[in-house]
Amino acid sequence: MQQSPLAAGAVAFQLFAIHMPLGYSVGNYFVYVTNLSNIIVAAVFIISAIRLFKTPKPSQADTAIRGAAVVYIAFVGIVFNTLLVGEDLSGIRRLACGSSRTPGHATLRS
Repeated sequence: MQQSPLAAGAVAFQLFAIHMPLGYSVGNYFVYVTNLSNIIVAAVFIISAIRLFKTPKPSQADTAIRGAAVVYIAFVGIVFNTLLVGEDLSGIRRLACGSSRTPGHATLRS
């Protein structure tokens, strides 16, 4: 169950330590399908882990929600691997790992 806080922490870190310091609004963060699918997967994973301890057998609703989360995250992975596989994402990595606009973060070394 240690992955549950890790997943939620990763989503929160991206929002509060990377996205907002760059001057983007919280609303802007939630328009990206990648962010939304990661939040959904983290929430479903946390809730499923908690419910597993209460009732070992999942209900049909639990199975349907987990299936939807898998479809969402698979869709994001497929789109990334088909549309962005050959793109130069170094600008995104610089924003995430540090640049002149994000003081205090480590710089990316290739």
